[in-house]
Amino acid sequence: MIALLYCQISIITKGRVDGCPDAVPTVLNTARSRGDRCALSFVFCCCLSFFAATSIAFADQSAVSGSPNSVPNRSPLDTGLDPDWTLISDRNDIQVYTRHRENSRLKTFRGVTKIQLADEYALSGLLNDYANFPKWLHFVDNATEFDRDSPLRRYMRFGTHLPWPLADREAVLRVDVQQKLTKEEESITMHLSNRPDLLPPDPRYVRFPEMEGIFKFRRLDDENAAEVTYQLVLDPGGYIPTWLANLLLRDAPYFTLERLRRIIRAQEYQNRYDDYLEIRGPGRPDTLPAPRSYIYGNPPAAPIEYLELEKTNPKG
Repeated sequence: MIALLYCQISIITKGRVDGCPDAVPTVLNTARSRGDRCALSFVFCCCLSFFAATSIAFADQSAVSGSPNSVPNRSPLDTGLDPDWTLISDRNDIQVYTRHRENSRLKTFRGVTKIQLADEYALSGLLNDYANFPKWLHFVDNATEFDRDSPLRRYMRFGTHLPWPLADREAVLRVDVQQKLTKEEESITMHLSNRPDLLPPDPRYVRFPEMEGIFKFRRLDDENAAEVTYQLVLDPGGYIPTWLANLLLRDAPYFTLERLRRIIRAQEYQNRYDDYLEIRGPGRPDTLPAPRSYIYGNPPAAPIEYLELEKTNPKG
């Protein structure tokens, strides 16, 4: 490949190939016109691009047959916005931040926006509709739940299709749902943690060696307003360099939140009820007391950092 590149440069600059190996066709040395040299240069560029792409494909595909990587020893993602976060994008009322994590070569990206959410159960409807995840979750082409301990702890597999020469990717995750009711914060947070060893390897995919994230919906003092946060860090594995992974990942929070704002208003997610969350909505049975909330005038007897399933929606 290096010899070919040398020949190409020599043709363009000098119209001949000094010391060109015998294996290189002699037509290169007979190309005298500028048009001929440009044409041959284009051919060589195509050849080099093909060889480079083939090399990447071979290296990337070789990772497919490997076993899942072990879970990295990472500190949990925080949900606060400290000074280490840097604003990199602010458009359409969606702010995207980034920061470096300790002991990680990858950046963490976070998107934040505000939505109107009069029917809070639309949130649970959207997050239970796995078939429609590809319509709003950026880089996700399919999603399945393969096990659960409870509605608040689920085990899921996400798949994404990448263009050639890259191999398709998959993530195996544990999803923990936490509802918080305190004077300082009323929120529902989905914690996404990497669990690559829970499923056997799939020869069609490269499994993410690292992926951590959060989805957080926080009530605001404004009537029916909520702040939505989507935060993600992942290592795609295989033959994708860090700079490219970071470049691709920076768009995920923006496009995910932009699509979520539209799809969560769909009629299919309205007027429903899920008993594992204590939130507001017209589909909530009249036989239940009003959901506890400091903001909406029905505070709990004591602040709740983690609302346990058996203590959700008390009858009285």
